[in-house]
Amino acid sequence: MHREKRNSNIHSVLSGIGLAALAVVLGAVVLHFAWNMAMPDLFGAAKMSFKNAVGLMVLLSLAGAAVGRLGVGRSFRGRIGPANEE
Repeated sequence: MHREKRNSNIHSVLSGIGLAALAVVLGAVVLHFAWNMAMPDLFGAAKMSFKNAVGLMVLLSLAGAAVGRLGVGRSFRGRIGPANEE
């Protein structure tokens, strides 16, 4: 019984890692396409390689996780009331 639970946990962890990797790759594909379609023409920026897009997606996801852990924005909860408050 313990072996089945351990195998289930390992399967869950590997599935989570696989889904995270898939999300990074799909996000990088979208970022790569959008960057190379817009940024060189609009701002004269260099084209981005797929490797750079993957690196930027990883960096953005780490930064987003860090912001979530730091609780940025939590100090303002409760201070802003409904718009109709009198």
